[in-house]
Amino acid sequence: MRLFKSFLICGLFLALTGAGSAQPYNLEPGYYAVSGVSADDVLNIRAEPDASAQIVGSFAPDAAPVEVLLEQDGWGYVSSGEGMGWTSMAFLKPVEVPRIGQSAIPDGMTCGGTEPFWGAEISESGISFASMDSAEEEFGFIAAENFGGAGPLRNLLIGGNAILTVTAVVSSEICSDGMSDRDYPRRIDMVFNGEGGPFGYAGCCSMPLN
Repeated sequence: MRLFKSFLICGLFLALTGAGSAQPYNLEPGYYAVSGVSADDVLNIRAEPDASAQIVGSFAPDAAPVEVLLEQDGWGYVSSGEGMGWTSMAFLKPVEVPRIGQSAIPDGMTCGGTEPFWGAEISESGISFASMDSAEEEFGFIAAENFGGAGPLRNLLIGGNAILTVTAVVSSEICSDGMSDRDYPRRIDMVFNGEGGPFGYAGCCSMPLN
């Protein structure tokens, strides 16, 4: 949502320092491909980390990259669409995903938020952004790198075009979109500056399945 200038500057400072965050933070999510599942079968996602628990979703036998937020006793905590569930790690093999620049951000990550609804795709070529208030815009990268400090791993992305510049902080912390029961592994805070700015958006990010 659009914010007052002073609030935006304060919010960006909090995002950069990690101060004021009430959300738990996690390590970087793991990325996997489904393995060992027959072509005519699926890998089930269950409500609990238990083979007898209710099935709440499934992965295709060639699904990748599966984003695992947490691991517990041989089970991985994953998205089941609009919610979350657990799948057996015995049928997942680790895969590498390409990263952007000097950051830990995976190439092709998607982000979104509400009030107003907006969406973005972040790839090696830059940031593609659109909202209910604006048409789709492209921003080429100026910088993409991670930076240290206590708390969640944070990545700084800076981009721009002929009209606006955008500064984004992506943090590895459990994030909710406020509309579903799904958890996302990353939070993003974006500040745009230029014509009509500054204004900002906050939301959640994940890596979509191919």
